[in-house]
Amino acid sequence: FRSCVWVCLGCFFIALTETWLTTNISNIELLLNYYIFRYDKCISTSNCLRGGGVLIGIYNDFIAYSVTIAQINVKHIFVRFSIGSSCFIVDGIYIFPQTSLHNYESHVVIVESGISIS
Repeated sequence: FRSCVWVCLGCFFIALTETWLTTNISNIELLLNYYIFRYDKCISTSNCLRGGGVLIGIYNDFIAYSVTIAQINVKHIFVRFSIGSSCFIVDGIYIFPQTSLHNYESHVVIVESGISIS
């Protein structure tokens, strides 16, 4: 994980999957100068010791906030941020191994129909 930080210095945003993060790790331990949005692996509901989790970091010079969307059987977060007059939405998603095609399709429908950057 540390090597990702060095590679991404100066990026407007960073999106990571398979973070393995849990609530035991605070945002301050992760990235400096970034607003952190994350969907951690849930230890109580996961039967795996490793894997899972999503993180999006938005450089703190930009206004950013989480976009609320319908939840499906995948771990995903959407974050909206602006650079000048341009708006962007970043989607971080973790789809469990051996997930059904229906979950992929549900995610695509959400992205295509429910997200607006106006």
